[in-house]
Amino acid sequence: MDYLKSIAGYSQYLIAAVAGALAAYWGTLPDGLQVMAKGAGIIFLANMVTGSIVAWDKKEFSSRGAGKSLRKLMIYCSGLLLAHGLDVGLSLGVVCVAPMLLVIFVMEGSSVVENLAALGLPMPAAITERLERLRGELKEAETDADS
Repeated sequence: MDYLKSIAGYSQYLIAAVAGALAAYWGTLPDGLQVMAKGAGIIFLANMVTGSIVAWDKKEFSSRGAGKSLRKLMIYCSGLLLAHGLDVGLSLGVVCVAPMLLVIFVMEGSSVVENLAALGLPMPAAITERLERLRGELKEAETDADS
């Protein structure tokens, strides 16, 4: 039990450190990137909500899934902080931060679309065909990895 308390204590410090760094980071972002960062955050939340609904619908909802989302959020935040540090330290402008935000947009946005399709929302044929192709490629990669 003491082990769990110590993990909770360390996690608290880690979350506080990342939140403090993000607050300092936020003030140094140009207005355009602040808008992009807000958009990425909204898409991330939309993915969490739609993913939770899909999991609930499939009776697969668990705290493990929520934990994965929180870990992903911490990775995104750490990546943004690292990218910003590189941009500032090397006087690159927004060469690293902008692509990092675009990666978040693409990854989370495609996941939201996939979740909405899983919930039965009608999607354009081009999107459903692409999702089916990606699922097929993923299954092939999994079978190749198992071999």
